[in-house]
Amino acid sequence: MRDLYTCQICNHVQSRGESMIVDHIVKRRVNPELSYSESNLWTLCRTCHNKKSSLEDRLTNIEILSTDKDYWIKMLQ
Repeated sequence: MRDLYTCQICNHVQSRGESMIVDHIVKRRVNPELSYSESNLWTLCRTCHNKKSSLEDRLTNIEILSTDKDYWIKMLQ
């Protein structure tokens, strides 16, 4: 609700029958302390989430720790 059912990367708005994904900006396995921190959560459409996940798989845990919303927006737009 906080993000108004809008992807925070591409601004796609959720349509009827479609689901959005609550994504961890910094993966839980990298920093479990941020798992439930609202500042580490954002809404993504499935397409942007899949792209982000694919890029994350190529990064080291140290590199992921230095990412933030602005980094991901720049990389995925």
